[in-house]
Amino acid sequence: STPASGPFFLWVHYFDPHIDYQPPPPFDTMFDGDYAGPATGSFAWLQDYIKCIHLNPNVIDPPDLQHVAALYDGEIRYTDDQLSRVFRALKAEGFWDDALVVVTADHGEGLGQHGRREHGVAYNEQLFVPLIVKFPAGRGPVGERVSGLVSLVDVFPTLTAALSLPLETRQFDGVDVLSTSRRFALSEREKSAALYGPGSSWTLIGPRWKYFHDTEGPDALFDLDRDFEETINQRRAEPEVAAAMREEILRRVRRHRRRGAGLPMRGSVTSEQREALEGLGYVE
Repeated sequence: STPASGPFFLWVHYFDPHIDYQPPPPFDTMFDGDYAGPATGSFAWLQDYIKCIHLNPNVIDPPDLQHVAALYDGEIRYTDDQLSRVFRALKAEGFWDDALVVVTADHGEGLGQHGRREHGVAYNEQLFVPLIVKFPAGRGPVGERVSGLVSLVDVFPTLTAALSLPLETRQFDGVDVLSTSRRFALSEREKSAALYGPGSSWTLIGPRWKYFHDTEGPDALFDLDRDFEETINQRRAEPEVAAAMREEILRRVRRHRRRGAGLPMRGSVTSEQREALEGLGYVE
């Protein structure tokens, strides 16, 4: 259904592509129709395979690992089709030209890279996501591709600037990517102790280098120009770059924590949650 008149906000949340990797026909065989391994209709079968990937990606025969990736690709293709239904409805109802449409995702997916499944660590296969914006007619760029760094925190500031919205911009963490070049993109992952150990993991991405700072483990530096898959730690080979990136990430972490320190708690917070936040420097 669609509103009779006036502005409206529509949030459409597609759970695919996501574990359990079971796209409906014909998408389940679209990318490896000749696969002759175990049946794909059982969620338990997929769970067993994904568990093996998490523990040791080498224990799965390559055709089976490729099949898991093909099922994930099928879910992506299925989601594309569902998005097209929304777009066709907007056009049929006469909303498309005036609509602002944003297509993005909260995370990517690990399919055995770095011995990980699903998501939970900030490697590129889990960190990089689509971001497509369709502006209302005459209110923003058309057919333009931003080649620099962009973070999801930049979406709201970019839309605010493009639409000339009367909002206080000092509250924004992001930037208008259509007018400002981002030097770095910072991400944080508060770990699940059961899966990844205690503490937090921070990453800082620049035009070429990516730095990992782990509060409970060794740091790492990767050259994204030559090693986008993040397989070779360059921290010892490039000590000056590593030192500069480490200083930059720590400076940003300190600023991040200062901005959150002392903020009042909203809602019910358990003693364990408060203790964790205090340990990270977010509350006093």
